[in-house]
Amino acid sequence: MPFREKELFRRTASSELNQALTRIEQLKQVYGEYQKTLIHFHTPASHDYKFVRAPKYLRENESVRLFTSYDQSEVDQIATDFDLFKFARITHEYLDKMVEKNSLFETVKELEGYLLIALKLYLESVRVAVITDHNTVAGYDRLKDAINIIKRCLPNKQVPSLLFGVEISCGDSLHVVGITDNSSKSRSLVTEFLTTNILSENAGTYLPSWEVVEWFKKHGFISYVAHINTSDVFKLEYGSGAYKKRLFSAENMQVVGVSKIEKQQGVLRQLRNHNVTCPVVFLDEDSHCLEDLATKTFWIKGQELDYNMLRNAIEDSDVSLKFDRPELPDVFIKSVSIDGDGFLGKSDSPFSVSFSTALNCVIGGRGTGKSTLLDCVSFVLSQHVRDLTQLKNICKQGKILLTLSVEGKIYYVAFNPAMDGVRDDAFMRGYLFGQEHQLQYHDRMEDTFDEEKVTKATRDKIQIFSLHDDAIYEVIEKTKFFNRVFRSSYSVNELVKKASDRHITSFIESQLNSTSMKVSKIRAMSIENDQELRKQAGLVNKKLESHKSKILTKIQRINVESKRVRVTYTQKALSSQYFDWFRQTDRDWFKAPKRWFLNYNIDADGLMDLFEKGSDEFGVIGLYLLFRSEDFEKLRPLLLSYTAEISTRDIDNSVEKITVENVDHLLRKIKDKIVRPSRFSVYDLLNQYYRNVDQFDLQFDINSFENDSQMTVFKSISEISLGQKVVALLDFIFMFGAVSGDVTPLLLDQPEDNLDSTYIYQHLVEALRKQKDHRQVLIVTHNSTIVTNSKPEQVISLQSDNTHGWVENTGYPTEAEIVLQIVNLLEGGVASFKHKEFVYSPIIGNISNGAPSHDK
Repeated sequence: MPFREKELFRRTASSELNQALTRIEQLKQVYGEYQKTLIHFHTPASHDYKFVRAPKYLRENESVRLFTSYDQSEVDQIATDFDLFKFARITHEYLDKMVEKNSLFETVKELEGYLLIALKLYLESVRVAVITDHNTVAGYDRLKDAINIIKRCLPNKQVPSLLFGVEISCGDSLHVVGITDNSSKSRSLVTEFLTTNILSENAGTYLPSWEVVEWFKKHGFISYVAHINTSDVFKLEYGSGAYKKRLFSAENMQVVGVSKIEKQQGVLRQLRNHNVTCPVVFLDEDSHCLEDLATKTFWIKGQELDYNMLRNAIEDSDVSLKFDRPELPDVFIKSVSIDGDGFLGKSDSPFSVSFSTALNCVIGGRGTGKSTLLDCVSFVLSQHVRDLTQLKNICKQGKILLTLSVEGKIYYVAFNPAMDGVRDDAFMRGYLFGQEHQLQYHDRMEDTFDEEKVTKATRDKIQIFSLHDDAIYEVIEKTKFFNRVFRSSYSVNELVKKASDRHITSFIESQLNSTSMKVSKIRAMSIENDQELRKQAGLVNKKLESHKSKILTKIQRINVESKRVRVTYTQKALSSQYFDWFRQTDRDWFKAPKRWFLNYNIDADGLMDLFEKGSDEFGVIGLYLLFRSEDFEKLRPLLLSYTAEISTRDIDNSVEKITVENVDHLLRKIKDKIVRPSRFSVYDLLNQYYRNVDQFDLQFDINSFENDSQMTVFKSISEISLGQKVVALLDFIFMFGAVSGDVTPLLLDQPEDNLDSTYIYQHLVEALRKQKDHRQVLIVTHNSTIVTNSKPEQVISLQSDNTHGWVENTGYPTEAEIVLQIVNLLEGGVASFKHKEFVYSPIIGNISNGAPSHDK
């Protein structure tokens, strides 16, 4: 969705805007993201490595050739065909010197073979590659060296991370892949195992596959049966019952490899027959030639491209492993920079942080600026604040610059509060009209908060930029831009307040109206006479039914997504629409001391009762039409019932008693003095009613967490406990986002407030895992369960000195530094966590400090 733009100026190094854009462009991005991963490929170290398979490289009558059969000239030609020699550095002389100096390679042919593999890994943008030669690890160091050589040829390409692995041919004809960390200790252990147990690189080992898998696991390594779908292991006649029981244990089948992703479900069904549930599936490439290399990759999430990334992905495979190329959200916030004299940022540098495209958890002690950060981001994108206090706090932070990606294009959103020189007692006037006009308006403006005016002034203070080559452009269509990029920022405490204050209708309406599920109001009418009013009044029920049907269709789409919460819809009764009959009443009509109306024995209270009773009985419009048509048959008894007793003194003062003879005359007077002047207000009554007819509520099943209860009991959100309110609201937010297809960033401030730990772990964490799969989420939280179990792609740790707050650290929650931040900030520190572990040890098992373990 393009936005109209205009060119501002050429980008020059000296411009203040260019410097700000450059600074935010250079922000270091430290978070977990999906990495293109290749597991199980072979090199010339494997006895059956084929090198290439294109027919033009094969000898006559040969279907395949092994690498060992190629001579140097043939390898040179293949290297030329695969563009190895297009790099100025790679010459025959250079390769000769490399072999001469490098003891890893015996021949140039061998070196070229590894260089071609390394080049292919680079060109295919493989980020993690696990080498698994047959029954040997001799290729690891050679390929690592080849990758470093290609690195110097492609300095701007990301370097593939090579992990240490091996494929072992086992005595039961299965193949087992073992993967270890790259430490010398681990590599030595594997090398020793191979030396002891491999009969030859051709034959493999006599050990059964389960024993090989268990050896690797015993040493803390990853191991699995490779391309299990191509084996005979699932056949009835394969192996004894005891053999299969050992092989198909949950521990040995924690990971399995398949040669084609299409075989995954079939393999999982077969494993379930052996009581193996939910194993992690790796895509096994098992390539033996350059053409097949990097053709079967998948994506694993992590920050540091190492063995631990693989191990952590196995633990959280549902959120860390994908077989299809992950798509970035259409809209996400790349970074924020805040430059001013406020709390955020150190005194000598702006506050700056980049965000992951998925889930970001902002943590820190009390008063470190977490909520302020979220408020600043939300404010720039929505131009909405809760109150004057929040607006002042945001403006105090200074200039705010956001970087957003919208459908692959980068935009810079800059907010400048421009409050220099504005006095504290003239803040609102200065914000709305500028420093030079702050004293030209009445100081009463400081006591009111006009949200609409604040939003308009804020949008005027925002500029949106994009870059085209060396030019800076400005987006003209601000409203269109913001409608596209942002919808959802929630403070749970504010949401609960809305629910408690019975503002749930406006909340649900605002959610619907921010999407394609917008609730259109019943169309306003222009009524100019009584005839049209009578006609439109007769159509009310028909319009209400049609309107109701459309809305119920929309909320049904929402309600099918959750069994715990549901949106209900009702319509306000027309009879409940308040109408003030006396807005235009002349007080002189009521004579003192009893305030008689036109000197008849009915006072103001009696007249008010007449109209209230008449409105209740006939409706406001019905009562109006009775008066206007002088249908007095129904009005006479009503008027006579509200007359007051008169005294002799009243008679002496010419107060006239209302009787059957003069009642119609008085009714005409009422029509002329009260009803007729009110006609335009009555004409507008239906439009007022239609504007407010919709009544939404959120209901929550209070039995939804009672496992033994089969009965659903839904209650209105206004009637349930504080914790249940939070659950209901969060459930609605998540399910509505899914139904409406909202892929804009979701901002949540302390969603754990008032929630019990069970709900957080079983439901909130699960919801966040699902949300981050298709949209960016930014959360401020103090809850360790959320941070450790929802597996955020980035944890942002804030620190402060009570004067300023800054980013202390960022990263993926599996990294040691980030884990330490989580323990210190959310668990009370290492000592506190160890004590907690000790207290829980009777339930969770033995721990390192020797606490006893007991069976349940």
